[in-house]
Order: sequence, then C-alpha cells, then structure tokens
Amino acid sequence: MDNKLIILLILSEVVSLVLLFKLLFKDIKLWLKVVGGLILLIPFVGPLMYLFAFDDTKPQSTFLQNNRSRGDYTHNWISIKSILKKKIKIVTIMKISIEVQITIMLFLSYWLSG
Repeated sequence: MDNKLIILLILSEVVSLVLLFKLLFKDIKLWLKVVGGLILLIPFVGPLMYLFAFDDTKPQSTFLQNNRSRGDYTHNWISIKSILKKKIKIVTIMKISIEVQITIMLFLSYWLSG
C-alpha cells in the first residue's frame, strides 16, 4: 500500500477512537452506542457517517423557525411588486433626465466657449 493511504487510514482510525470515547460517555441507550461503534469501525467514511447520524445540534429558537404558512414571505413581496416597479421607473426617469441635463450643459459650455 501507498504510504499516504496508510497515513490517512491511521488518521481516520484516530478520529474514530476519539469519537468512540465521546460516544461511550454520552447519555444515550446502549443499542445506539453499539450502532455508533459499528459505524465508527468503517475506515474513512465511518467518522463522517457517525457525525451525520449522531449530531448533537440543538434545534433553532422558536423565533428563528419558519412556522408560517408556505409562501407567506413571498406573498408580501408580490403584493408590493407593482409599487416597487413604479418607484424604479421614476428613479430611472430622474436619472436619465439628470444625465440629459448634464450633457446639454456640457454641450452648451463647449459651444459657447469655442
């Protein structure tokens, strides 16, 4: 075998041992500990599968959870879409009119100076 593969295998097993010790001291049922230990025996992918299956992440706060009806957020934006389009049109027209005024002023200053 290649030396790099052996090194990766050793690192994988070291990570598996660390996770196995963490698993032994968790407050979960015995059969879950056995299943977790069997998953950790798989080289390379075992630690990744273990981290996926035995994740301890706490659920989100109720303030961060999306408990509203489906489409509630987009419905608000759809209802003001026409208003936003009108405002964008007004701003675009104002920008064009300012550009036209600047162009006319530059043309007049060039024409009058020459």
